[in-house]
Amino acid sequence: MATHTSRMTVSDIAELAGVQRATVSNWQKRHEEFPRPLPDSPPGRPQFDAAAVRAWLAERYPEKLASSDRAAEVVRNWRYTTNDVQCDEGTDPLILLIAAIQGERISYWEGGYDERYPVQISADDLDTTIRATKSQAEAIREFLEVDIEADDLDKAELVERAAQEFDDLGRWRRTSGAISAVRNLHNFLAGLVHEESKTALDFACGTGALLAAASQKHPTTKFLGLEPDFVEAFIADARLNRRADAEIAIDADILENDVLAGRTFDAVVSIPPFGRRVDSTTNERLRRLPFGPVRGSADAAWPQLAVQALAPGGEAFLVLPHSLASEDRSDHVRRELVQRGLLAAIVTLPPNAHPSSKTMSDVWILSRRREPTTDLLLIDYSMIDPSDGETYADLAHLLCKWLDDPSSPTLIPADDPRFVAVAPIKLLGQAVNIDPMYWCARAATPTSASELIGVVEEATSALDQARQKVLVNEIQPCPLVPDHPVMITIREARDDDLIEIIRRGAHPKERRESSGDNAELPLLRVADAEAMRRGEAVEYDAKSRLGKDPFTYRQFVRRGDVLVWVTPDRQIRATVSTVSSLVPTGSITALRCDPAVLNPHYLALALATGRNSIHATATTIPGLRALDLSFPLLPIHEQNKLASYAQAAEQIRCGARQLAAAAEALLQALSDATGSGAVGTKTSERSDR
Repeated sequence: MATHTSRMTVSDIAELAGVQRATVSNWQKRHEEFPRPLPDSPPGRPQFDAAAVRAWLAERYPEKLASSDRAAEVVRNWRYTTNDVQCDEGTDPLILLIAAIQGERISYWEGGYDERYPVQISADDLDTTIRATKSQAEAIREFLEVDIEADDLDKAELVERAAQEFDDLGRWRRTSGAISAVRNLHNFLAGLVHEESKTALDFACGTGALLAAASQKHPTTKFLGLEPDFVEAFIADARLNRRADAEIAIDADILENDVLAGRTFDAVVSIPPFGRRVDSTTNERLRRLPFGPVRGSADAAWPQLAVQALAPGGEAFLVLPHSLASEDRSDHVRRELVQRGLLAAIVTLPPNAHPSSKTMSDVWILSRRREPTTDLLLIDYSMIDPSDGETYADLAHLLCKWLDDPSSPTLIPADDPRFVAVAPIKLLGQAVNIDPMYWCARAATPTSASELIGVVEEATSALDQARQKVLVNEIQPCPLVPDHPVMITIREARDDDLIEIIRRGAHPKERRESSGDNAELPLLRVADAEAMRRGEAVEYDAKSRLGKDPFTYRQFVRRGDVLVWVTPDRQIRATVSTVSSLVPTGSITALRCDPAVLNPHYLALALATGRNSIHATATTIPGLRALDLSFPLLPIHEQNKLASYAQAAEQIRCGARQLAAAAEALLQALSDATGSGAVGTKTSERSDR
């Protein structure tokens, strides 16, 4: 029997050690004792013996060796074991693994139609089959009989890890940010469920990821999941197998059959599929929904089914397509929900909050414990970062308070345009539009004539002030004359102690290895340097700028340091820093000089010359040979004169930008006022006729 080897790719090693993939590649080149790739690795994708890699890390960088995640390692090794098998779907090997963990009988039989892959491997109770060579089948049999039966392996964790891998393969976005976004969305919905809820339903549970998050948050609540897809229901059942009070109804389609038979729940929490096509002419159930039939898509059926499934005092939390809040064919459903006071809040999520869908989505919150006249809370969170869990946690806290006491006057942030409470009577017009983006934008736009006129007058005054500011700034005659000053490079200026290099920017290929200390520090990015160059104020929250410093040495910039970088079109840019206590990223070269000897504004002006562009590297991502940059070494009084001339031009440029912004604000205010139908122009004389 072939000996099974636990394997790791470069990405796996980087994840284990908490470094970049480039760092692992550098280890391969610089350390002869680094484990060699296995001889049977796929072309262009080297694989390494996991035990040898861990041993090398333990000896060389013990601080980088993270605690072992046995479940993740087993799933990874299974992926390598089944890497070259033939299957109809990419998720079939994972289904087979979960089935084996759950104790399903795995069958091996020969005689398939493919001579290259004569062995067919399948789970008896699942319609899932993979085809393998004899050697692959032998390795798979050994893996399923030995590896997953190890004493140090928690099978529940192994099922969860395999199910997560299954979910990731089904998403169109598979980045780390997408994974965090999904996890945060599930935790957000789970946090909305009332702690006193005894029963909860997910009528489209999929593989049970949301149910798993909710059951972990509410261990005493009894959960029921419905899923029409047999395989996904099987995975959900395996995922929640450890929960004795969790039940998965396999092959249960609530759109086709009344699977609940009048059963109600304290909470409904679900992310149903978007845009599922239905035919209401043949589906009797969809014609008899409480608020009217649905046409074409099942999206408008989900809130009606949730209301049917709610017990008195119950609440529902659904993720639905953003279009459902305003589309014409669902108007009757929205109208009934608003009239009966069942709709408590709607939150518009950012575009990437639901990576399994390419459309925007909203969270609909329905409640059976509200008065029909209570305001509807609309929240526009379309611009938040979905990978930021703290933002979701703050929103969940506010929504829970709103559901408990919507009449609290201090609940909604008064100065936050993302929140607006709308009375039901305002929503019940000719068409019922409950789009949070629409209502938040409308609330931020004045509507009365006095308000509109006031905004226009304020914008006019601001434009006049900006214009006067530009006119006040005068530019002196050009101070330049023909001359041949001494040219000096950054290297020479450093050797002569004229300049101290705080950070030398380099192309990624030239950067050093990450240091052993992985402490995260607040970073100064190229976008910040560009903002300083434009004269904009750079404000930052140090916590939001934490990042790993890719260099072995660390120094912070100060106000007055010169920042130099290269643009994507290989132009040199330089400016004087207006902030302190940030670590420049590797793309920025930071220089420090004594203003009494070398004026920093003059240095930034001289380094940004076009002749220095030859020192930008000719690579896909341009780097900068900073030590070769040159500038003329003028007497200090001439430096100050040129720096003053440049600063005057910068002030005019900044004023011109403010003038353009003020003009744009006036145009928008004038457009709002003109299109409102509430204002007109005054005349100097009125006719009596």
